[in-house]
Amino acid sequence: MFALGFGLLHWVYSTGFNSLGLIHWVHLRSYVHPGKRNSMHEEAIDEPLSKVYVVFEEGKIRPIALLWSQRRYRVQRVNSDWVDRSLRPHRHGFSLTTESGEIFQVSYEDGNPVWRLDYILTE
Repeated sequence: MFALGFGLLHWVYSTGFNSLGLIHWVHLRSYVHPGKRNSMHEEAIDEPLSKVYVVFEEGKIRPIALLWSQRRYRVQRVNSDWVDRSLRPHRHGFSLTTESGEIFQVSYEDGNPVWRLDYILTE
């Protein structure tokens, strides 16, 4: 494991091997906002979400809200989306900023209707 910092963004690279012997996982640990003293911290959740509300636009899925722990979070912005094709079935991931300021990483697998909350990034 080693750490690397680029100005305000600090990455910790943690290597591991999955069952196929492939290296996996790069972990974002903290991020310091410009003009703020507090850094953000990542918390692994790895839980199924009760509901995810999405819209389909131009052939893409865009989450607009989610329900977790009996609380509804509205999505303010989709920061990024990706498909991990190294996994079978493929996993679709999204980084979402909520109206309340949290950054959620959510995902689902092809053929599985269950969305998961992977991580939350909070101050």
